[in-house]
Amino acid sequence: MTKTNLNDLLDVLEDIRANKYPNVSKELVEQIALSQYENQDDRGLARTETTKIIAEYMSKIKEV
Repeated sequence: MTKTNLNDLLDVLEDIRANKYPNVSKELVEQIALSQYENQDDRGLARTETTKIIAEYMSKIKEV
């Protein structure tokens, strides 16, 4: 995936998030997409990093 494709994907994901899942933060979606992009050659690492991102997000919402 190229950086242009990533930017296009982020735009589409933001449109879907804003229209269907406004309670999910834009930053969370971006962090997950960027992590997947940066680790696309190591699927195990991508999964681990995504799990960490989600766990951190969940702990933040529990605090609120």
